[in-house]
Amino acid sequence: MQSDSVPTIHEHQVVPGEIRALSTITDPHYTDFFTLAATGVADHTAEEWARAAFEKTFAGPLARLIFRGLLQLRLDRRPSPDHLSGWKIGGRGDRWLRIEATSWSLAVHLVVRVADEKVSAATIVRYHNAFAARIWSPMSTWHRRGMAMLLRRAHQTLLAA
Repeated sequence: MQSDSVPTIHEHQVVPGEIRALSTITDPHYTDFFTLAATGVADHTAEEWARAAFEKTFAGPLARLIFRGLLQLRLDRRPSPDHLSGWKIGGRGDRWLRIEATSWSLAVHLVVRVADEKVSAATIVRYHNAFAARIWSPMSTWHRRGMAMLLRRAHQTLLAA
């Protein structure tokens, strides 16, 4: 990515319909939506953005503790082109990618989309029981802070490529 621009990141209250349609979760209990705008964003695919944002972070010990331990998400430990740091690539298109994971308590989809000079990341969560609501509600604050950081890190990674 050839860009000297500082990215602008926004958190939005509502996930746009065209992004929600890329998830198979109906009636989610939790959603969030972030966009990063900068020159050169569209020079990379949604999968490149997702890998730059999530691969190293999702593979770390803290992520394993949260995802596998606390949330008990079923993640694949074997490297595969159909997975991103253990998360199943559940769908992809020209400018979007959906990764997903489930547990006995919830289902999580992360949708990354590149359009114009923006990359967006949506989190869509469906609770299977009350335990998930009690766990995810306090975790969502940390998650939202982390999503902005991950988009910035991905921008820096792709900028340096």
